[in-house]
Amino acid sequence: VELDPIDLMCIEDVAEFCLGDGADECNADDMIAAENQLEDQSHILHHKVEDIDGILSRLGAKFEVKDEPSPRVSYSKQLTSIDLMCIENVAEF
Repeated sequence: VELDPIDLMCIEDVAEFCLGDGADECNADDMIAAENQLEDQSHILHHKVEDIDGILSRLGAKFEVKDEPSPRVSYSKQLTSIDLMCIENVAEF
């Protein structure tokens, strides 16, 4: 199950805490749980990137886009999962 960004950030913070100053306060179960959750999220994100790459490839083929560098728009904030889903749906449409 894909976690929302806040939950993922909390897990990352726990892992960083246990790797740093809080190493004495974390037990093996905490570390294993954080590791498992981060691995799950890594796999989910990897599949999302593969899906996005496939959509980009199909868009490029449909509109005969060459493999030339295209100008990139700089975003002031990170896209949320809802933003990504909307972009994917528009591209699929």
